[in-house]
Amino acid sequence: MAWWYSIAMAFDLLGLLLAAIGFNQTWNEHGVGKLWDPWRKKGRVARRRLVTWVRRVLRRPAKHATVRPATARLNVTLGAAAIGTVLPRLPDVADLTAFAAAVQERLNELNAQANRHEGELRKEIRARELAESDMRADLGREIRRVEGLTKRIATGGLRMQIVGWSLVLVGTVLGGVANLVAL
Repeated sequence: MAWWYSIAMAFDLLGLLLAAIGFNQTWNEHGVGKLWDPWRKKGRVARRRLVTWVRRVLRRPAKHATVRPATARLNVTLGAAAIGTVLPRLPDVADLTAFAAAVQERLNELNAQANRHEGELRKEIRARELAESDMRADLGREIRRVEGLTKRIATGGLRMQIVGWSLVLVGTVLGGVANLVAL
């Protein structure tokens, strides 16, 4: 009959362990803060007090930390440098043909420059649109992956709790049957 009680106790302990693990997973996913943080903090404080007391009893000096100042670096970069053009002075208005030719040359140069910049802008727009579509696709894939992971974690913790409490129930029933048989 002792083996019957041992099996019942093993079911109870395994069930409680699975239920606690499942509860911890569910808490970490949906709870506020970490479940065990207050106990960890109390454990750290107790450990620190114990170490201090042992050092005092053994008369050993406490360890001291040396803090040294460090320098911080900050790098700032600016993108898209400004575009500028330096144009020579126009000839004197007295010579109208030279003046008209210089103005026409400058207008042609500015038109060519505008066309070149427009082409560069089109290339930049295409590159940015392509990068944006790639990032949107990557973001969509990552969102779907995280949603699936979240569902697995959330339901995994609940499943563990259900299995754990079911094993506790089985262990309790086995213990009760063993008690009835022992009568």
